[in-house]
Amino acid sequence: MTRFGGDDQTTGTSHTVIQTIDRDGTQYYYDLNGRRLNGKPKSGIYIFNGKKYINK
Repeated sequence: MTRFGGDDQTTGTSHTVIQTIDRDGTQYYYDLNGRRLNGKPKSGIYIFNGKKYINK
């Protein structure tokens, strides 16, 4: 969160949610920078359904 000035008003978000499944059931995978990937990665770290996964 970010604080501006001394008026005790807090702005910003505490976390970001990335939607990984569309209404039609299409699944998406993202890297840790939030970029959508072209399918499930064979290795590395990725985000799917709001959780981080590691493939070795």
